[in-house]
Amino acid sequence: MVQKILDLKDFISNLFNSIIAICKVIAFSKFKVTNHKTNSRSCVILGNGPSLNDSLQNHLEFIKKHDIFCVNVFSASTYYKQLKPNNYLLLDNAFTEPNHERASKAIVHLVDDTDWELNLFVPFKFKKSSYFVESIAKNPNIKVIYFNYVILDGLDSLKFWFYKNELGMPQSQNVLVASIFRCINLKYKEIYVLGADHTWHETIRLNDDNEIVADDSHFYGTKTYEINKLMPKNKSYMARQFLSLHKAFKGYEVLARYAEYRKVDVINASKRSYIDVFRKIKL
Repeated sequence: MVQKILDLKDFISNLFNSIIAICKVIAFSKFKVTNHKTNSRSCVILGNGPSLNDSLQNHLEFIKKHDIFCVNVFSASTYYKQLKPNNYLLLDNAFTEPNHERASKAIVHLVDDTDWELNLFVPFKFKKSSYFVESIAKNPNIKVIYFNYVILDGLDSLKFWFYKNELGMPQSQNVLVASIFRCINLKYKEIYVLGADHTWHETIRLNDDNEIVADDSHFYGTKTYEINKLMPKNKSYMARQFLSLHKAFKGYEVLARYAEYRKVDVINASKRSYIDVFRKIKL
């Protein structure tokens, strides 16, 4: 009886979210979106996790056998010109801001170092940044492909139809969610994911001054942040931090069902990873 009540609750919630999804598509989605398709069977997505260093050092030949998808500031690494990736994806608004040190450095390397054809996938909102548009336009090798980053939830049958037709996508708390989604829609049959550590929760701690301290670890280095709690009284920053982690892993859960719907095999080949919804292999 309890399970039936919970199932009914989930159905009502999904039905409500489906109505919201339809409204969001009508209000925010761009309908003239090119539905791209690849001619390759498989690709490798290079995430930002520290374990990517091991993959790059020990499995470079494996990576080179596939189409390569890079994200965020990978263009600033020494491997960028060596691997010459086919595809690149940016999601964070930081890449539209000229004063953001790390993001603007990545844009400079994209423009200056890319002497091969590259598909650069970005949300439509990037079009509003004259800095981004004018910077990328300096390199004719880079083809900018805009997508709808309109977060849609609800019944799988409805939202998966929206996803397939490029009208929306799952919430991407992490750029890797957006990258896997993009590769599914490009119709790769096998998607290998590297550098998907997602070990953030291991580094979150509270110091003697009741401040959140967290290590921001990536394959290109680690930086420790002291996050002073500027929350109203009786509001927990720690609660928000773990809610953010929940959203990230929930995105992968939705992707796993969507990949099955599209008959795509997403394979987690990261040396270390907390993502538990995809097939895991050891290279």
